[in-house]
Amino acid sequence: MIPFLRSSVVGVDFHDGLLQLVEVRAKGKQLELLAFNRLDLPEGVIVDGGIKDEDQLKIGVTHLLQTANPRPVDGGRVVLALPSKHVFTHIFKFPSSFSLKDIRKALVFEVETVIPFSIEDMIWDCYVLSSLNSKVEGGSQSIFFSGVPKVVAEEYVRFFESIGIRPRLFATHADALTAALESDLTTENSLVLELDPYASNYLIMKGKVLRYYLSVAEGSQWMESGLKNPADPEFQTKLNGFALERIMQAKKILEEQEADGQMGPINQIFLTGEYAHISPFYDKLKMAFPTKKVEVGDPKHQLTVDNRRFWEEYQKHGGSIPYSVFFVDALGVARQYLFNRQGSNLLPEALKKSFFFEKMQLLMLLGAVLMTVFSLMVASYLLILHGKLVQTRDELAIDKKRVENVLYGTRYQEIKAQLTQFNNEINQLSQIDAALFSVPDTLKEILETLPPGIRLTAYVYDDAALDLKITGVADSREELLGLEDQFKALGFVKDVFAPLSNYDEKQNVSFTIELQLSFSLLPIYGSANPS
Repeated sequence: MIPFLRSSVVGVDFHDGLLQLVEVRAKGKQLELLAFNRLDLPEGVIVDGGIKDEDQLKIGVTHLLQTANPRPVDGGRVVLALPSKHVFTHIFKFPSSFSLKDIRKALVFEVETVIPFSIEDMIWDCYVLSSLNSKVEGGSQSIFFSGVPKVVAEEYVRFFESIGIRPRLFATHADALTAALESDLTTENSLVLELDPYASNYLIMKGKVLRYYLSVAEGSQWMESGLKNPADPEFQTKLNGFALERIMQAKKILEEQEADGQMGPINQIFLTGEYAHISPFYDKLKMAFPTKKVEVGDPKHQLTVDNRRFWEEYQKHGGSIPYSVFFVDALGVARQYLFNRQGSNLLPEALKKSFFFEKMQLLMLLGAVLMTVFSLMVASYLLILHGKLVQTRDELAIDKKRVENVLYGTRYQEIKAQLTQFNNEINQLSQIDAALFSVPDTLKEILETLPPGIRLTAYVYDDAALDLKITGVADSREELLGLEDQFKALGFVKDVFAPLSNYDEKQNVSFTIELQLSFSLLPIYGSANPS
């Protein structure tokens, strides 16, 4: 199936010791779960979000796809939330009069004041979170910036492509969490605390709009080999200490944000992520915030699941069905992609452009199909109309001869004048019919002249000027020159115009060529053929 025509998407989530995926598709405003899987990963394959053993990771991901419940997943469209340890984010304020184009120019200078990298070494994106008093002078807008070192993003792209997968979206945890918990978020202000193996992520939401995001590099790193048994007293001591640190951080953030005059009180707290099901976190949160509404932020609230499809497979293999909060990031990034939600995409630019060209090729193909169907319909209609007109003309000729034999004088002259007028109308219709030519055949002859190194992106036909403008990309300047010569060799091309700017580049040359057509030599179409 063509990737852009797929109805499903695969959200994946990589941790240092864990791989997991969900395959979902849109069902109204909900997601329908099609498959899921969760597998342990040997130690040292991924370390702090970086791929260290690519061969072992290939084995793990292949097994993850092939053993998904209730059926294997092919990985046609894969989306991923990049490890928060490697993603840098910041919310900037800009005047509301700035366009997004102006903001992107300004960010080139602003970003390096808050991140430890040169922006030239990063893949980055931004979008507008909210605007305040946008229609009055002095209004402002909040811009969410995110960036990842190029080496990290390119490393993940190379890995996926090595197993035959071209990822469609590299998202941030902030965007994934906002999408995953969309149905939980109300008009009230809330704090979201996600506890995952890499980091602890804090979001402050004003209704459904992100106002604050912080990712602290404190996750399951403390769970060393000797501290993975919950019955171990030292494990419990570490767990309680970790929970207390996270809650104290949440309390500090909440108090700072409530003190902001624009924010107001924060009445809801959502706990989600890998540790949301562990009792110390939930219980301690309720104790720490007795006046707040504390809930588990569960992505299952906007997920449709047919339990019968999955339960049978688990009965065969044993084991317990995992908590839905384990998959919050995978579900969130899948929802962001499927519903085209506002968010960042940190894919390398070359990969984004390749998807754009794929979409354009698909649109051109669909356009050609529709044009062909339309042309066939018009041709059929004109053929039927022409047949009816010929039949009517023959019938009238017979009637004319009969009337001429019966009538003579004034009445005969009146009938003769009416017949003459009708014949003139027939001749006009015939002239219109004869002025048609075959657009598909003309385009076919042009496309058959294209050398292998030429890719067309668009064409525009001006009927009044009998002019065809073609744009595209040539692999080299020599192939573009060859294309001009081949166009000139076409019998129905009167003249070829190419601007000098076509030859500014030697490789990957973007070009525009204008063909002046000779109407009398164009391929004849339908009933316009004299035969």
